[in-house]
Amino acid sequence: MLLGGVKSVVGSAINRIVHAKKRLFINREHWDVDSLTKVPKVYVYDLPDKFKPNHTLSLVSETYFALNDFFRLCCQTHDPHNADYFFVPLNIIQYQFRNENPAHVLKYLKYFDPVRNDHLLVALGDFSQRSKKNHFGHAYLETYSWLNSFVLLALESTSDLLPNHDVGIIPYNTLSTRPIFNKNKRPYLYSFLGETSHIHLPTTHIRNKIKSVCNKQDVFVGSKLNGDQRKRLIGNYYTKNNYELLSRNSLFTLAPAGYGRWTYRFFQAIQWGSIPVLLSDDYVKPFEDTIPYDDFCITVPETEVRRIDEILRSFSSSDVSRLQNALEENLHHFTQAAFFNKLCKRLTCQIKY
Repeated sequence: MLLGGVKSVVGSAINRIVHAKKRLFINREHWDVDSLTKVPKVYVYDLPDKFKPNHTLSLVSETYFALNDFFRLCCQTHDPHNADYFFVPLNIIQYQFRNENPAHVLKYLKYFDPVRNDHLLVALGDFSQRSKKNHFGHAYLETYSWLNSFVLLALESTSDLLPNHDVGIIPYNTLSTRPIFNKNKRPYLYSFLGETSHIHLPTTHIRNKIKSVCNKQDVFVGSKLNGDQRKRLIGNYYTKNNYELLSRNSLFTLAPAGYGRWTYRFFQAIQWGSIPVLLSDDYVKPFEDTIPYDDFCITVPETEVRRIDEILRSFSSSDVSRLQNALEENLHHFTQAAFFNKLCKRLTCQIKY
């Protein structure tokens, strides 16, 4: 009989293997890898168990594991001398939340050369990994200087990411295999469902400012739907998810910055057929060289948030229809398969010889 500690470790390892195999099977079904025209050759390090990521921080971890699985399934080479890139399977956000520095991973990276810039690292934090921008609260007290020689695949897609080096990416859990644009009546002109303040956010933060937007009958800004509101909306479009329910019943969805510059709501609104209104200065939209964001989304400077009601009511019905049509026509950019295709193209263009 196994002792308690050993049994726990073995059980955890078995669960990780079972989960990974199940995840890989599902992903293989949906990623449409045959459509990929060219993929970079990626050598994946096998790190000691102490660096193995777990499934805490589930939302951002989903993006990490999707990238990890994709490199292993579709790009992996076991010959390091034939590799375009080297993937370091380290979910760095888990260290950032604990305010730990995993710099000792460097001694396990046999092929690391700081001059070549060919080592990939997934950086999914709320705050910039390369500067002290927007560092609120108690997490991420320090940035990691040793990251400078890595190519970051980052959610924190702000202007301090290195051009033609780092890659700003879309949160994987906001993507589906086949987005659907719903054509039902949308009783709300615009809406936002979420926290409008937090103890760690300064009073000048955009989340605090959106509380003051006009609260008319065709506007919803708040942290939860009540029963009557939900009952009214499911008559137009049924879903159990209140965030999706509200977006699919809103012409526009406000997407303010949170702790970081990026926001789930921006990409969720796109998936749910609601015109996103980005309220996040210094955010660089991922893959904007191939996605015509300006055709189907609105970007409003944070200084203009108090005019948001006036701005959105200035759009005519034909303006709204044009934006909605463009949104529907561009949904193909926001599938899981398109995500990996765009990532491969970007990495292939950036290969350092």
